[in-house]
Amino acid sequence: MPVFCPNCGTKVSDSSRFCQNCGAALNATPVIDNGATETVSQTSPTESINPVESVSPAEIITPVENITPVESVAPVEDVKPVESVSTPKPVQTSYSSSGYSSERPTVASYAAARSSKTSQSQTEASRTSYPATSSSVGIPWQVIIKICLLVGIVLFFCPFALVSCDGTTVVDGNGAEFAVGYLPDAEEYVDDVPVNPFLLVAFGAGIIGFLCSFASDTTGRLKVTAVFATIAIAGLLLFRVTFKGYYDLDDELTVEFLWGWIFSMIAFAVAFVGSIVQYKAEKEEYI
Repeated sequence: MPVFCPNCGTKVSDSSRFCQNCGAALNATPVIDNGATETVSQTSPTESINPVESVSPAEIITPVENITPVESVAPVEDVKPVESVSTPKPVQTSYSSSGYSSERPTVASYAAARSSKTSQSQTEASRTSYPATSSSVGIPWQVIIKICLLVGIVLFFCPFALVSCDGTTVVDGNGAEFAVGYLPDAEEYVDDVPVNPFLLVAFGAGIIGFLCSFASDTTGRLKVTAVFATIAIAGLLLFRVTFKGYYDLDDELTVEFLWGWIFSMIAFAVAFVGSIVQYKAEKEEYI
């Protein structure tokens, strides 16, 4: 059946939504022509839509105003280090006849008390596990070693040996004179006194050991000092054992070793013992 526009009456197709003549919307009941009568339902015409005004592109986009630059940020001042937080002390709970006091220990106080007891037990264990050193027992071995080595060297210039025959002195000299072979009092009895290498070695070992006792390495200088003290003792002993055979003395002659030789032996022996004791004490302390 033909369909007519309710606004202008123009005939339009069945599938059209708008009139091709006036542009009105075809949402009203269409007028049907049955050959006898024509019924047209009148509807108010659709209001005309005002066309959109043209807008210039320049008016749409407004220019961005000049943006002021961001001010420079001031450098951060030096931050002070955070002070170390002291370990909370355990709160001591006091007892009374009525019960507990108002202050009760917290978990942190229990942990602090436990760690304190652990550190104290470790300290006591470390004290009991290490033997007492020279400083703890009051014996300054470092000083004693140096003094003994110096005394042993000085004693070489004291009377060392005396050779006599029926109460008459044949040779009398100190350690230095026997070492270099210079005995002026024995020229009438002995033509040529040889150099004694044992005393030279002992005297040189004493000087080297004394100088090494001032080294910075504690354990190293103690070992070196003990070695050279041993060499000095060995030289003095060989001097005494080989005295008659080395100087080719008769059996009728009497040889006496004087206080210079005796105390020199004692001084080097004390230096040797002190070096060993101090070395063992410091070695066990560092373990």
